[in-house]
Amino acid sequence: MHRLVHAWAHDRLQQKNRSDIDHFCLSALQLLFEAVSNCKDLPQAKLRLVPHLKENFDAIRRLQTDTGGENIDLIDKLEYIRGFTNKIGRWDEAAAMRKQVLEKRQRIFGDEHLDTIRAMHNLAVTLSYQGQFQEAMAMQKEVIKKAQQTIGNEHPNTITAMSNLALTLSEQGQLEEAAAMQKEVLEKRQRILGDEHPNTIVAMSNLALTLSEQGQLKEAATMQKEVLEKRQRILGNEHPDTIIAMSNLDATLSDQGKLDENALAITLRDQGRPEGVADSRCQKAAKRRLRSWKIWRK
Repeated sequence: MHRLVHAWAHDRLQQKNRSDIDHFCLSALQLLFEAVSNCKDLPQAKLRLVPHLKENFDAIRRLQTDTGGENIDLIDKLEYIRGFTNKIGRWDEAAAMRKQVLEKRQRIFGDEHLDTIRAMHNLAVTLSYQGQFQEAMAMQKEVIKKAQQTIGNEHPNTITAMSNLALTLSEQGQLEEAAAMQKEVLEKRQRILGDEHPNTIVAMSNLALTLSEQGQLKEAATMQKEVLEKRQRILGNEHPDTIIAMSNLDATLSDQGKLDENALAITLRDQGRPEGVADSRCQKAAKRRLRSWKIWRK
C-alpha cells in the first residue's frame, strides 16, 4: 500500500468509533491470515507481509488488552501467523506473538492443557533461535515434564521436546548430557517410526553433530555418511536437507584431515583466495554445523 493511501486510511479510521476500529483490525487480521496461508514460497513475497503483520499484531494486542477479550479463534490465528514469522527468521516478531499466545493459553486453559504446553514449547524454540539458551532450557525442561505427565514418554511431541532440549544443551557445551539424550531420542524414533522416517534421520544427524563436537570423529562420520546416503536416496541430491548433510559430513572429514583437496581448493577459489591460503575465520565457517529446533503442530 502506498504511504499516502495508508496515511489517509489511518486518519479516516481515527474518526470512527472504537467498535468500528476493532472490526477493521479483526478484518485485517483475517486478510493477513489468508495471505500468509496462500503466500508463495518466495522470500520477497513473504517479507512484504512482515510490516503489515507487525502493525496488525500491535493493534490486536491493544484491542485485547483494552477489552480483556479472550477470542480462541483470534489466538489460533496469531499462533499460525507467528509460525510464519518464525519460519522466515523474524525471531523478534515471532517471540512477541508466541509470548502473547502462551499468556492467553495459560489464562484460558491453565498450565497443564496440551495447547498451553505446545505454546510454551514453541516459544522455547524461538528463544533458542534468538540465542536465549538459559531461558529456553528452563522452559524446555518444564515442557518435557508436563508432556510426560500428559501425553506420555513415547508420544512424538514428547520425543521432539527431548530432541530440542538436547540441541540447546549442545549449544551450551553440555555435550555429554546432550549426546545421552540424543541417543535416547534416536532409539525411540527408530523403534516407533522406523529407520527411514525423516524424524529418525534428523535424530541421527543431530547425534552425529554432537559426537563430532566431542571429538568422536570416526563414529560421527559413519553416522553422517548414513544420513547423507538416505537423504540422497529419499529426497534427491538437490534437496536442502541433503546439502546440509553433505556440509556436515564435509566438516567432520575436514576435522579428520580427510577432506578432499580438490573440494577445499574449490571452496578457497570461490572465496577469492589463492589455493592453500585460509585464515581461522574461513576454517571456522567451513566447519559450521547446522541445527534446527522443531515446533509442535496442532
